[in-house]
Amino acid sequence: MTSAILLFARNMPRSPKKTNKKKLQALKLLEAASTTAVAVAAAVGVDRSTLHRWKKDADRIAASSPSQCFADPRARAHVYVQQPELEQRLLEWIVNMRKNRYICVSTNCLLLMHSKFAPALFASRSQAASLMFIRRFLKRSADRAADYSQGP
Repeated sequence: MTSAILLFARNMPRSPKKTNKKKLQALKLLEAASTTAVAVAAAVGVDRSTLHRWKKDADRIAASSPSQCFADPRARAHVYVQQPELEQRLLEWIVNMRKNRYICVSTNCLLLMHSKFAPALFASRSQAASLMFIRRFLKRSADRAADYSQGP
């Protein structure tokens, strides 16, 4: 049953993106009409929460090109390297541990080294945020760590 749902979800086409022009038209309809946000959202073909998000970002959507789709720059900010020095030190530590075969490099070991290399940053984050940082770091640097571990 679960595999059938996953197969269906993978084959479902993505909904077409709304251009900035269509978003602004929907917002004007919302302001002008005496209807609810739910009715306008249904007419446009989006969820009510999407309409509220567009309303919040109306100024930036209006400033963007009408034929393009507006993407909030904060939406993917977490994907990029925000602490390059810390990541470089962690990567060097991983490579050193793998070369010398001291210990197995686990997530808990990386959390400990994160707290050692950047104590203020580690203390300011929750444990869940630190774990997410470590996971993203491992995804980004898996190839680099393997290359460094191979040696010349």
